[in-house]
Amino acid sequence: MTQVKISIIGAGSATFSMNLVKNLCLKDSLEGSAVCFMDIDEERLEVVYGLAKRYAEETKAKLKFERTMKGEEALRDSDFVINTALVGGHSNEEEERGIEEEHGYYRGIRLGTYFHQLKLMLSIARMMDDLCPVMLELQE
Repeated sequence: MTQVKISIIGAGSATFSMNLVKNLCLKDSLEGSAVCFMDIDEERLEVVYGLAKRYAEETKAKLKFERTMKGEEALRDSDFVINTALVGGHSNEEEERGIEEEHGYYRGIRLGTYFHQLKLMLSIARMMDDLCPVMLELQE
């Protein structure tokens, strides 16, 4: 069995993260692998971490769970990275939608949200380039 490290950036969303945890726990080929949750909201991070450990125990999945609030720590030596982060959260997104509507843009455009998301994704990609072994192998 191949052991890998899977990092989930923005893991504080229990709805998304727990669906992912369920799928990972049911995959016998991931036995012995590590899943690292990263989020900037410590309270939400702890909730997801606790739920994931409990689910793995109940399903007897042999996964190791880690948690951190530091992106570099989560990405170091990761084989797979899943980015679920929403910059500023949903309340920020609603505020941006309101501003756009004031200027005649219909809901759904979310220009500000897209810019901030792209900026985050580029930042994560740069860190992956430095910290993830698969990325290093691809460059050689």
